[in-house]
Amino acid sequence: EKAAPEILGFLQEQGVSKERIINWEPVEKRLGCAFAESFFLVEPIGNTIRYFNCNRNSDNLKYVKPQFKFIVDASVAAHSDVIAKGVEHVYNVAQKIVEGDQENLHPNCLNMQEGYYYANRKIRSVNFVGTAPCNFKCCYCVLNNTKDYEPITFKSYPVFIDILKALEENKYLDEDTVIKMSNGEFSIVEEGHLLARLVGKQPVTFFTNAFVYSDQAARAIENSGMILCNTDSGVAETFKKVKGVDGFERVVENLKEYAKHGPITLKYILLEDINDSQKDLEGFFRLADDVATRVDLIRDFMDTDLRFSDHTLKFAAQFIKHFRNQGKLNMNMTAFVRSGEGSRLNSILEGL
Repeated sequence: EKAAPEILGFLQEQGVSKERIINWEPVEKRLGCAFAESFFLVEPIGNTIRYFNCNRNSDNLKYVKPQFKFIVDASVAAHSDVIAKGVEHVYNVAQKIVEGDQENLHPNCLNMQEGYYYANRKIRSVNFVGTAPCNFKCCYCVLNNTKDYEPITFKSYPVFIDILKALEENKYLDEDTVIKMSNGEFSIVEEGHLLARLVGKQPVTFFTNAFVYSDQAARAIENSGMILCNTDSGVAETFKKVKGVDGFERVVENLKEYAKHGPITLKYILLEDINDSQKDLEGFFRLADDVATRVDLIRDFMDTDLRFSDHTLKFAAQFIKHFRNQGKLNMNMTAFVRSGEGSRLNSILEGL
């Protein structure tokens, strides 16, 4: 989603005619934000629903949310006029960014920059985000790092179902609009499976820990989509330490089953002195060889003070080299932006 207009712009610069490009769309070179321009985020907070554009972190690597949100009572969140106002709000914010209005942007935004962006405004991704119950207790989870979060339930899932239907009925979605489900663990509640069945008409990404297998999600990714799973380990002992659940073998088997239906992206959140052992590295290599189409390496953004040691950076370098050689690496480079980390990592990579 983020790279497509840049690729189209590059081809345009090289003189490739639009007739030669499948799914060509007009692009223009200007100031913009690839996330804010095409993302429609739906987030439940208490008894309200927030419609907004972007929840990306700024370069201080803290979860600082932007100000531009349209907040409504959950009971009316799927009404046609409310959906229309929410979509209009997202488009208006994107236009303000185009015009250079930075008043409401979070500080030091990494994502707003000069580049190629789509000329046509439309929703390209609907993300159901926020917090909801989970059957894991990951050591880096925002809920484990925040003392004042509200009690959370799955009551938002029926609202999500209504919102999705309203977006379809009002023709805000087309066959290429990507749906992303990252609100808690969808597979541990019946409404989650129902939503998985409904979103199967669109390209869809399921954020899941894969402890509970969902036939509905498996069928949905057969159309177009993927399973995205944080395993953060390569052996059962580390998995339990990070996830708070003894379930490594079960997750591996479920991922192998999902891989029969569609692509799998594995994410590894690197944690100093916790999951940076050689055993974990080799075990994760084996798992990824079996199931992964893409692999992502990031850090725990909640730990804003940590600077990786040479030992952890060596783990990262071996990880990067292995998956880069396979063409599977989809790495978030903000994982190594703390003081000195980038140069030290590159030095270790050169040594490999």
